[in-house]
Amino acid sequence: HMRRSQRGVFGAHMQVRLVNDGPVTFTLRVDPERVD
Repeated sequence: HMRRSQRGVFGAHMQVRLVNDGPVTFTLRVDPERVD
């Protein structure tokens, strides 16, 4: 049961709905030169 992702603005105010149904891993890579 997959849903299409939506578009938005990164860092904008968001409402998030979450169903915790199983393990998941997210990896976030950030370029250190671009961090403020």
